[in-house]
Amino acid sequence: MAHASPAAGASARARPLRGAALAVGLALRRRGRVSADALRALAALGLVAFLLRALAVNHPDFYYPDLRTHARLVEKLQEDGLDFFVSPSRAIWEHGVWRTEAYGRTYAFPYSPAFHLPFTVLPLGYDTLLLAMKLAAAAVSVVPIVLTWTLARRLGASVAGAALLVVVPTYTSRLSFAFLPALLGHGVDLALVCWLAGHLDSIRAPRAWLAGAFSITACQLAYVSGVMNTAALVLALVVVALLRRRPADAAVLAAMGLAASAISVALYYRDFLGMVFDLLTRAAEGAARAPSRYPVQPFLVVAHERTRDFFDTLYPLLAAAGLILLWRDRSAAGAARPDVATSDARRWLLLGWLGAYVLLLAGRAKMPDVFLHGHETLLVTPLVCLAAGEALAALARRSRPGRSAAVGIAAVLAVQGLLGQWQAVAAQLGNAR
Repeated sequence: MAHASPAAGASARARPLRGAALAVGLALRRRGRVSADALRALAALGLVAFLLRALAVNHPDFYYPDLRTHARLVEKLQEDGLDFFVSPSRAIWEHGVWRTEAYGRTYAFPYSPAFHLPFTVLPLGYDTLLLAMKLAAAAVSVVPIVLTWTLARRLGASVAGAALLVVVPTYTSRLSFAFLPALLGHGVDLALVCWLAGHLDSIRAPRAWLAGAFSITACQLAYVSGVMNTAALVLALVVVALLRRRPADAAVLAAMGLAASAISVALYYRDFLGMVFDLLTRAAEGAARAPSRYPVQPFLVVAHERTRDFFDTLYPLLAAAGLILLWRDRSAAGAARPDVATSDARRWLLLGWLGAYVLLLAGRAKMPDVFLHGHETLLVTPLVCLAAGEALAALARRSRPGRSAAVGIAAVLAVQGLLGQWQAVAAQLGNAR
């Protein structure tokens, strides 16, 4: 397979992204929301992450077959035009690749083409299209760094977690398997979490409700896993609200999620409702009549394996400590910062975020044919890094030995993370030969 030179195309295609990032940064700077030093540090983190990931997936020997599938979907969208959206299930079935088997039957996978749409208007050759999609996905994978930094500020937490997102292997791993749309959708999911951090306390206000419904709709249309992720997140937040005896807030959140789902179904997923009803019917019939293609497993086994495979040992330990720290009352510290969420809202969000991860793991364990294509690890990675960064920052503040220990642990995480990133890419080297 022929390869376009990454160096030749990267600069030109990254120019609009650099311009957008600069515009956002300058706007925040003018509003006094970010200092010049913080903006420079954030820009440096984003640049390092982009270069690491873009160079990795543009290694001369790197290739993953789904890249070809993404290019074919762009071609299918160009061929069909607006007819694609008249019956997307038919178009995807004709596309031929994104068919999925579940409970003994094959369906057209309800794939959202949101990531692919911008490429349909660009006059790109095949190899250049592959390069452009890889560079765009690498750029999109930087967005969570900015959003996690923003979220840390809103929660009154350390921004060290944003730096950990540069080295955590999750994003390069997703790039290595060509989960390009998932990275776009993850950025939209995390934007929703950031929005919730600032608006949970006022969720019953009409403008907040409308903005929340719009944000959830955007998540669900960005990629199909957004449907499951936002459903799990909203459900977890509703449960927390009910446990805290806030039924009005629970009702508003539930209505917001249902309204958003109705809109996303009306706009796109309506064509897959037959598949959904058939899946639910066959799943209810049990293994005797409709066996699952993938093995049903105990929840604890799935939770342990998924958490271990993506985060190893240090991250979960640090994250547990960081979550305890984030749980503590910070009203005094936040009094001087009106943009910091209240302790009540912060705890509500943290419990909801963790609860969503638990619900998605339970789905993967008990209904793997439905939840196998979920991206629960992507959803929880910023939370893990945010909490781990908080633990490291607290350790560094304790004393000089504590600072040395925190630096040492961070160095271990960096080395471990970079090795993990290289292993993810190395597994795909040679595919292009």
